Amino acid sequence: MEEGAGITNFKALKFETRTDAEKMQIEELVLSKMGKWKYSPDQLASQVSKELLERLQLRWESATQMVKDIYEKSLKNLQPSLTGAEVKTAMKNHEGKMMIRFHTCLILIKDIEHVVNDATNMWKNIYHLHKPSEDLVEIKDDYSSDSEDIDGTPSITVSPGELHALMGEGKEEEAEEEDKEEYDPIKIAKAVIASLPHSPQKTVSSTKEIASTSEIVSTITTSIAQHSLTSSQL
Repeated sequence: MEEGAGITNFKALKFETRTDAEKMQIEELVLSKMGKWKYSPDQLASQVSKELLERLQLRWESATQMVKDIYEKSLKNLQPSLTGAEVKTAMKNHEGKMMIRFHTCLILIKDIEHVVNDATNMWKNIYHLHKPSEDLVEIKDDYSSDSEDIDGTPSITVSPGELHALMGEGKEEEAEEEDKEEYDPIKIAKAVIASLPHSPQKTVSSTKEIASTSEIVSTITTSIAQHSLTSSQL
């Protein structure tokens, strides 16, 4: 079914005549094409059957909610002092910057980490949480000329990190490690999965059960699929 499946011939797959297993396979195929082409269900309405369109719409809505959950959880992690009302206000005020449709398509192709990183960077920009860039600092002797000191020794150019090391502070690497751990996309994704009402409890039972981003992506996708299948059978 993968071969020759394009936007102009989805109807040729004859979705309505397929078995339940084949319908699920076609549904996944079309969703992957939507994610790749950055298409919403409405753009495929004339190319798929009514039953398939309804399934795609449910999956699209579930993926869109996943994007919003990721943005909300990222904000809470970055700004833990915000109240629930303040978080909702921030989400509403900055929704236009979230590129929800684009990120929904990324969810469909299982690129969860990309969404988490974009969400974290957006909130860091809004709340000015990015660390200042390490501009070079030039150190000169008090008696130096524009290019060299009296003894002919060239001036020394170092970065702030090197300057801190020279001053004995040397804690920059430790701070960076703490920052990376605090905004770890894997931890954010796991927390989002745990907050979803349709996510299986086993998904976040321990860090050993989910040891990599790829496993998180697989778990999220499975969760969305199960939620969609249940909804379509009602």
